[in-house]
Amino acid sequence: MATQDTTPATATLTGRSVIGPGIAAGVIAALVMALVWSIVEALQGQGFWSPAQLIGALYMGTAVVAYPFWSAVLGIVTHLIIGAIFGVVFAALMRRVESPGLQAAAGLAYGAVIFLVMTYLVLPWADPVLFVNVDPGWFFLYHLVFGLILPLGLPIRRQIARRAVARSTAYTRP
Repeated sequence: MATQDTTPATATLTGRSVIGPGIAAGVIAALVMALVWSIVEALQGQGFWSPAQLIGALYMGTAVVAYPFWSAVLGIVTHLIIGAIFGVVFAALMRRVESPGLQAAAGLAYGAVIFLVMTYLVLPWADPVLFVNVDPGWFFLYHLVFGLILPLGLPIRRQIARRAVARSTAYTRP
């Protein structure tokens, strides 16, 4: 008779325990980051929607000025999708880290790495309008906010894994 390994470590490898919470954490972190960025831009006189419009320039280039609404919509959707992807990767990387302090430190480091990759490797060719219009110092801080929020999804992931383990051990074959 084959036995099923139901340790928490193997249960956290399931897609359901990483993907859903990772998407949720990434979207929430992206929303908080975007909100902070938008507030700072509004306070500096650039307009609340300017960050979303600059992200939308990925598709529209300099035509972002002619279509501010659609560039903002495209920017918001793009930012949330990218945040969700980064959230899933983070949840997968953190599947065995239990300490909230380590999770927060890892989230900050992850946000810093995302800043470096996006700012210096992706934006110059993918969205030059955003690249030339963003202040690197502020942009770094926004990504730290993103990284700090990400670990909030990890308790959800662990709770799903524990439920899966409990269900699998509760069922016995006749």
